[in-house]
Amino acid sequence: MRSIVRNLVRVFTVFTLVLLFSALAFAQGEESENAADAYFKEAIAFEDAGLNNKAIEAYSKAIELDPLNTSGAYNNRGLLFRKKGMIEKAIRDHTEAIKLNADNAFAYSNRGNCYFELKKYDKAILDYTKAIELNPESVTAYKNRGVAYGNIGRYEKEINDYESALAIDPNNYEVRDYLEQTYETLKAKSLKKMKR
Repeated sequence: MRSIVRNLVRVFTVFTLVLLFSALAFAQGEESENAADAYFKEAIAFEDAGLNNKAIEAYSKAIELDPLNTSGAYNNRGLLFRKKGMIEKAIRDHTEAIKLNADNAFAYSNRGNCYFELKKYDKAILDYTKAIELNPESVTAYKNRGVAYGNIGRYEKEINDYESALAIDPNNYEVRDYLEQTYETLKAKSLKKMKR
């Protein structure tokens, strides 16, 4: 019963937010920055409710209304495209986000994730590296770059990235697991060479 009530409250809250943002956009006029901001907030509400297609539509409307101030909308829409398996569209959106805001570390990291999925590890590494330059405390960017290095056999760099991530967050068990797996891989490769 509690979960039903919780879901009803969630649906009502999202519905109320959507109505509020829609009314705000209408009151501000279709072509204003405030309308674009209202669509951006509406998209976030849709996304929070799991209505990803509606969120994509709202992000698209925000981009259409204010194309020069929508780095966040491009980045978020790119994330949704990636969730839907539309990797090339996601890459285009993350690239647009970067063009609009070259300091958007998240857009670099997200585009790197897309390249990683396409097994374009060198491009992924370049994007993760830029994300780290912009945000040196990003455990996720270090971890992801480490995994990419591992996929191209650059184990020393992989280990360095995991160690850098653990220096920032020593309790990150996911990174610890990756580091242990890398050491085990290297140990197995070493034993294999010795048997030859």
